[in-house]
Amino acid sequence: MTATLQIVDALGGALVMDLNGNTAGVGGYAKRGMNLSEGQLSGFGADVEWSPLAGPSGLGRRRATIPFLLRGSSADDVGAKVAKLMASVQGPWWLKVRRHGATADCWLQCFGCVPQVESQVTTSRTAHIAQGVIVCETAPHALGARVDGSVAVGQNPNSSAWAIDINGVTGDTATPLLLRMNDSSVFGLGAFGAFISVRRRQTPANLTALMLTRQAEFGSNTLSGGTGLTLTTLTGDAALSGSSGVRATFSSAYGALTGGQISFTAPDLTGVDVPGVYRMFVRLRRNSTANTQQLVLKAFVNGALIVPEDITVPVGGSATRLVDLGLVQWPAGAPASMSAPVPIASGATPTRVVLQFWRKNAGASIVDFDYLAWIPADDDAGYLHVDKALNSPSAQYVVVDGYQNLGMVTTGDPTGAHTIVGQSYGGTTPTVDWTGGAPRVRPGTNRVFVVAGTGGAFTHPLALNVNVGYSYWPRFTWLR
Repeated sequence: MTATLQIVDALGGALVMDLNGNTAGVGGYAKRGMNLSEGQLSGFGADVEWSPLAGPSGLGRRRATIPFLLRGSSADDVGAKVAKLMASVQGPWWLKVRRHGATADCWLQCFGCVPQVESQVTTSRTAHIAQGVIVCETAPHALGARVDGSVAVGQNPNSSAWAIDINGVTGDTATPLLLRMNDSSVFGLGAFGAFISVRRRQTPANLTALMLTRQAEFGSNTLSGGTGLTLTTLTGDAALSGSSGVRATFSSAYGALTGGQISFTAPDLTGVDVPGVYRMFVRLRRNSTANTQQLVLKAFVNGALIVPEDITVPVGGSATRLVDLGLVQWPAGAPASMSAPVPIASGATPTRVVLQFWRKNAGASIVDFDYLAWIPADDDAGYLHVDKALNSPSAQYVVVDGYQNLGMVTTGDPTGAHTIVGQSYGGTTPTVDWTGGAPRVRPGTNRVFVVAGTGGAFTHPLALNVNVGYSYWPRFTWLR
């Protein structure tokens, strides 16, 4: 197949001008000897190139140099083609490229330039031609065609939960995700909070929800606290994962700032996929009285406090929520990628997690502890928060744009025609906030975690899935 070198009106858009053929009379021919090869547009001379990435970060603009030859049936026809070429590249434009023999296209985002053109004023027995060179700056990566997918993400760790596997990603560089959620059962009920992270290294699918969670235990290693506090085992409660948990009952005799502790066995995290940084969450439920009182938590691993400050669950909000207990290293020490170069990466050492708790208010109430979760947080991770129900949840989308690293609400799927919904201060329009690193996928295998229930006024039940659509454009540092 002949190599493709075309000016188009968008990524995946319509043909504007063909630089390597005379398609429908709107093109020309790339200079003879031009090849598309690794790292650059190159020919038999140094005058044809796509410059190397700028600096070690690879985030700077690059420069493309493309000699061309325009042929026409007359001098006026050539002039018209030159005019068309000039008009096509003086603003931002796209260059569609495919190497000879390749089966897929890629696109270069190019910035405005003015081609250098030369033509013969007088001629005899020669074709009507104009030749020259396009020299322009480009974005650092070429992009492949958009890839789409969607998953109903479960939220009960006792079964398949939290995971979106995005495998077979092409390209040679990590690329951002465009996440969008259009789910009236979720976004029509109230405020929404979720922790979203990506595990890219090793074999991400080996980190399953069952491996990453442990139920609260009540036994010899669980201690009750001061006067007025008792702990009991809950069973047959469908609102809890595994229908079980531990209930802390504060009686009317309870005195403020005295409490107890609950222990959790170590997660089943072993093998080379495990070492890394995790954000630890506890799922708890408060009755109506406890929801008007401040609850304080402290988590210990190997007897060491995870975060130096007390973690206070504020008054109000959802009665059932996931509370962030902070970041933990698993196992204790550096991830395998940063540790000593031993031949076999170390696994996790089983250890018990102890969660201490107390209330800042005296008096009766009930708090139920469900499970503890370890969610990978050493690649890309962040929080999505929507402060109220969407006005039109069946039509609107909640979007996390990894390219811009922000959240928004749109009137339609952002891959098609849509409008960004304005977010007025103090108004009825919901506000979407994304805080953290842009979610990205690498070439190969990836697991994206979407863990709902991290805040807001809406209690996210375990049985309610979150419908998540995703898109990405593969990135290339060389022209495929």
